[in-house]
Amino acid sequence: MTRAASLLSTIACALCLTGQGCSHPSSGGDTPTPTPSASTRATAPSVSARAPGASAEAHGASPANPPAIPFTWSGTYASAPGSLYVYDGGEWKGVHFRGDDASIGLGEGPLSFTLDATTHELRGTASGPIGDVILAGVVSPDALEHNEITFSILRKDTTDRGFTGTGVGKMSGKSIAGSMRLSRGDAHVIRDVRFDVKTTP
Repeated sequence: MTRAASLLSTIACALCLTGQGCSHPSSGGDTPTPTPSASTRATAPSVSARAPGASAEAHGASPANPPAIPFTWSGTYASAPGSLYVYDGGEWKGVHFRGDDASIGLGEGPLSFTLDATTHELRGTASGPIGDVILAGVVSPDALEHNEITFSILRKDTTDRGFTGTGVGKMSGKSIAGSMRLSRGDAHVIRDVRFDVKTTP
């Protein structure tokens, strides 16, 4: 056997050992080794993305027919004056919060957000009396099991010293109702905000 022929035979046998099949006869003239058919090869089970059970039910879908993700909710909020309790005693004795009761940040406005059931990320926006804000958060699987969401309210313009804070919500069917606690950058204005959103068709 020539050197080139010997090299080709070695490569072909190596392919056989790695499971890629071999159809050439061995040097002893044995029957060719059959290539494993597609039906006999081990295949990994197909796994489809499934939304958490609570989220799927909140969106009105059965576990056997999960909805498209991310889920989207939209609706409105209503902002009212908020208050701050300061403990009256010890070193805090005589300290009282003197907030600004100006009309800023009061009224109704639009709010919407999406929740990705795969990454559990919540992203949204709101505008109107509280200004242009961004809603952002990561809702844990444990919170989703209890139909709860939490998120932060951030400024779209980080330099305007407008309202920021935190929000919580409770899922019920295709709706989420909740509240946001906001204050301005100078902490002189506090607002309690109620919101109600529904899934879009």
